[in-house]
Amino acid sequence: MTNPFSITDSFYGNNETFQRRITGKELGKAAKGFFKKTWSKANYLYIFLVVLVIYILSTIRYFNWSLFTNIFSSSIFIGIVAVGMGLIILLGEIDLSVGSMYALSITISIIAYNNVIVSLGNTALGFFVCLLVSIGSGLLFGFINGFFVGIVKMPSFIVTLATTLIFRSFAQYIGDVTRTTAETSGWVNGSILNMLNYGPGLNNWVRELGAVQFASITLPTILFILVAILIWLMTKYTKFGRKIYAVGSNPKAATLVGIKSNWIKTIVFSLAGALVGFAGFLHIASRGNLDTSSTGNSYELSAIAAVVLGGIAMTGGKGSIVGVIFGIAAFQTIDKIISALNLNPFLNDAIKGAILIIAILIQVLHFDKDKAIYFLQKFNLIYVPNKDLLLDAEYKNKVEKVEKDFENKINKVNHSTKLSEEEIVSKINELLDQKETILKKLNNKYTVLIEKAKVYREIHDKDEKLNEEINDKKAKLLNLKQYNTHLLKNKKEEVAPRLNLYYSYEKDLLLDQMKQEYETNKAILELENKLGASLKQLEYIRDFALNYAKDDEALKEKVSKLFDKDSAKFNKGKEDIKVRSAKLEETYKSDLENYQTKMDELISKQQQIDKEKEDQYVIQIQKQQEKEDLRKTKLAEHEKLKAEKADIKKQEEEKAQKEKDNVDSKLKERLNNIVKNRK
Repeated sequence: MTNPFSITDSFYGNNETFQRRITGKELGKAAKGFFKKTWSKANYLYIFLVVLVIYILSTIRYFNWSLFTNIFSSSIFIGIVAVGMGLIILLGEIDLSVGSMYALSITISIIAYNNVIVSLGNTALGFFVCLLVSIGSGLLFGFINGFFVGIVKMPSFIVTLATTLIFRSFAQYIGDVTRTTAETSGWVNGSILNMLNYGPGLNNWVRELGAVQFASITLPTILFILVAILIWLMTKYTKFGRKIYAVGSNPKAATLVGIKSNWIKTIVFSLAGALVGFAGFLHIASRGNLDTSSTGNSYELSAIAAVVLGGIAMTGGKGSIVGVIFGIAAFQTIDKIISALNLNPFLNDAIKGAILIIAILIQVLHFDKDKAIYFLQKFNLIYVPNKDLLLDAEYKNKVEKVEKDFENKINKVNHSTKLSEEEIVSKINELLDQKETILKKLNNKYTVLIEKAKVYREIHDKDEKLNEEINDKKAKLLNLKQYNTHLLKNKKEEVAPRLNLYYSYEKDLLLDQMKQEYETNKAILELENKLGASLKQLEYIRDFALNYAKDDEALKEKVSKLFDKDSAKFNKGKEDIKVRSAKLEETYKSDLENYQTKMDELISKQQQIDKEKEDQYVIQIQKQQEKEDLRKTKLAEHEKLKAEKADIKKQEEEKAQKEKDNVDSKLKERLNNIVKNRK
């Protein structure tokens, strides 16, 4: 079996290929790439896993399979509603009426079922009526929303805000009317509307559907996941699904390419309504009743939250319906975490709201590497390429601005009626002197800065080449160590069990490796010593700056201080390199001596052990050879016997064929005689 953490590499010394373990850096890079790729496509999965881990840790003493499946079981109704909401949000719209629509579709379905049972007593018919009425009523209510949003082109927020009031009001009204009807007074207790014959052993098909389980997973849970997968497949692999994304991304562009955006919106709202109705049917199957005043309350908020946590953008046109499954599961798990940790239940919505804000921030905020680099360059925290050209452009802009400002000032003075001719000339000369002074300072400042930038560009270019050499030497050293590890592994298999030969080989190999490592690190230190500015370049910049400072003593002092600071830093860096170089040599000599002593002792000890085992080893080899010879003898005898049997078989076949030919010949002769006698 291939080791997934092993890769094929080649040794730089002789281009020999060998297998080696993947390094931590390579593994980290691969993990980073995998995380980055999956995060952009399925961040909802990471959010769910984080919430799930917190839930497991909070219930670690009693967590089991039933608790895990209960996460999805408690998400069924809101989950299916959220799938429909996901389709609507993919369009860039919203539906605030799903909670009230949910209550109204359940109300109508229970009343329809009860009427069928009372009038006909047929539970099978009642089941299908309940299912069809649930989905049909949801489809109708969704179509109403879709008609006003898609066809009439009203804002979805306003339309669904109005219909949520209408649907809830109708649900309560129908429940109240039913309660006051004499024949059906047993169906309703206050605002609670009950399904007839809902209980064990009453042959209620709807209830039986809600009670079916497979491995602690209820049938409604399985149906919820199947519905979500079917809707996802529809959005991903059908033309209609691609049209939903197109309309959500850019409705105008979608219309221009021939997509009927108004009808797409109407159909999507209708489909979302049908899903709400189906969720209502599963609610009836699982519970058998509803409270017309409270059932479905806040479902629209939970559905929107699940969609956002599922990675669907509120702006539309981006996201996956599969994410809604994990989004609603994560959202429902938060309730369980709060309960398990015995937190104040009043904090429930606050925690959910905070998580929702974080999820939206994850969608909105993106790290821009270019902007980060620009920010660091702006404050001179990292190297700025072509800084001399940027400074030159900045200098010209400032000169232009100064000249323009003074031109305006001179024009203002020249056109002044309050000043005499002599005062105007005096004022203009004063302004010209000020201008000349400012331009001179600007010229001195930017000439020095531009020259400094040019010098540092040369330093940066040189450092890049040196760093390439350093990285190349480090890579070769790592490659050597990996290749030596490969050689040692092969050598151990080759000389086993004579370990003294292996240790001798290891000693020679690693002594050579230590020598090469020392020489490589020494060469790296020499290259690092060349990094950065040289003392000669620092002196050149100082002299260049002082030449332009001239009579400005304050500037001269500032330049001298900067040079002293840079030269002190330079000298400290050189001293550090010297110290590191001396320490490297000292460590190498010490390690070399210790390793030689240690390996010599080990080899000497192992030679005695190997000598004691030599006879036993020789006997073992002889026995193995005898076994191999015996095996070969038996194999030869077997082949010989096999050949003899083949010859005997061949002879028997030839004999049988000969006898058969004789019989055939006699029969033929006999037949010829009979024919001849008859003639």
